[in-house]
Amino acid sequence: MEGKLSNTEHAIYEIRNSVWKNLAVFVLCLGLSLAAVLVLLGPSHRDWPSVAGALFFGAGAVLFGFKTFDRRVKVYADRDGIQDFRTSFGEIAWSEIDSITARTIKGNTNLTLYFRHPAKWLPRSSRLTQWIVSKTRMKFGASISLQNTDVDEQQFIRFIDGQVAGSAKAS
Repeated sequence: MEGKLSNTEHAIYEIRNSVWKNLAVFVLCLGLSLAAVLVLLGPSHRDWPSVAGALFFGAGAVLFGFKTFDRRVKVYADRDGIQDFRTSFGEIAWSEIDSITARTIKGNTNLTLYFRHPAKWLPRSSRLTQWIVSKTRMKFGASISLQNTDVDEQQFIRFIDGQVAGSAKAS
């Protein structure tokens, strides 16, 4: 959803990969890969940088080609909770979330949802995360990346803030 609702109380967000952002990177990788292949086909340029370039940008073209046409929902959020289908947490009710942080680094927004009862959610994370949390006492939360998605990030963050604040008042 591209955030066209003015009443975010009843909003439903179905966040997918952005077609245009991924298509641009796909075309760039495909062009650079083809350029490297053309260099390889030349009589005097059969060196390893051309092979590496063709393989690297070819792999990028495959990856971003898949992301361009993959229309599955990545993140779903409504008045009941939020679910990132790329993680193992499942649906997280707003009442389970204590706070959120949003960080944008070089145009890529990442959200961290901090749980009210982290011990309940820690077993659903990877073994590496469990080990790090046990050794460092870091605050545990679920991360959601909005990189290359089709959502109005600021409106989505306001929606999440409102849902978390509303569930805190209710409890």
